[in-house]
Amino acid sequence: MANVFDMSCSLPVEILSTILNGVQDANSLASVCCNSRTLGGEAARILYRRVELTNRRMTDSFSETMVQSPALGERVHTLFLTIEGSSVFEPSPEDTYPLARILSSLPKLQHLTIKSNLQSLPMGYAPIFEHCPFQLAAFHNFPLAFTDTMEFLSSQPNIQGWTHLEPSEYAFMQNRSPPLDEQFLPRLLVVNIDAELLSAFRGSRPVTHARLRIFEIDEDACHAFLRDLRYVRDTLVSLMIDASHSSCETSDIFFVERVAREVPSLKHFALLDDNRSRIYEQDFSSDVFVDAISGFKNLVTFTYAPPKPNALLRTPRGSIHPAASAMLDGSSTLRRVSISQGGSIWACKPLPFDTYAKLPGGQIEEELNEPLDFESWRFLS
Repeated sequence: MANVFDMSCSLPVEILSTILNGVQDANSLASVCCNSRTLGGEAARILYRRVELTNRRMTDSFSETMVQSPALGERVHTLFLTIEGSSVFEPSPEDTYPLARILSSLPKLQHLTIKSNLQSLPMGYAPIFEHCPFQLAAFHNFPLAFTDTMEFLSSQPNIQGWTHLEPSEYAFMQNRSPPLDEQFLPRLLVVNIDAELLSAFRGSRPVTHARLRIFEIDEDACHAFLRDLRYVRDTLVSLMIDASHSSCETSDIFFVERVAREVPSLKHFALLDDNRSRIYEQDFSSDVFVDAISGFKNLVTFTYAPPKPNALLRTPRGSIHPAASAMLDGSSTLRRVSISQGGSIWACKPLPFDTYAKLPGGQIEEELNEPLDFESWRFLS
């Protein structure tokens, strides 16, 4: 960074600003802020555009910074906030105040992600959202209870991307209907949520891409959430169903057939059923999948991981997968099929997939340049 300091006297600030925009290391940008009066303001603009607070010490320090230099809060567009909490005790005012002070100091915040050292946090974090001056484009929440975020979300009509994966607190939906009418998140386009939340909607949304996690859901609830796909069926382009956490004894063929019935115009479908604890046996013959997939009118890609290793889904490296070949041959619209060849989501590494494509002439070959996996759902169009 010494060269940047030397150049600051000879190059226009606009050019040096372009150079600083290419700096990826936050420590280097902080060094510029401390050592160059000329470039400090521009470096601070870039440094504070994306803030990541990974522990309580950083959160408390940033909260104090917002008090001492409130103008810096106007530079923050993206915030990653990690909350260190207790799994038993509700948060105290001392716990929530620094979080609330940070969020109330960021008028131009666009993207907010909240994580935790725990999978779920107790209820009681709603006060951190009481004086938020911003309008978000995306909100990704992993540990906070839905009821703690519901009032805040009701004041955020511009959100287009929403993640809510906190599985411990959906019982209230069975006792009362939450007020999630057409005015609640009316502009949603991309959702990554637990399937139970879909049943809370009381009207359609313009959702185009969805990942629905089935978490310890019973068979009746499984039928209900598939039925509630009607709330997004008119606009949905890409759907991933993650059943890897579920104890529901429902076959994958059932999922394929029901999704084809509820969202027949779907273009991209992914089904993750990597739960090795299933006690039932399923028929993975290609004929069954061909029949099920024929229910889709416009399906272009299908990505699949079965619940347990099965010989019918394995093929030697370099050869064409017979099940993938049958599905591609049996559908007039299907262009790519990706099948997991083993492994487990619980191995904390990406599942290995083989992707096969049907060429314009009808030939089928392995796709190496753009393979499909379970992150593809949000990018396909």
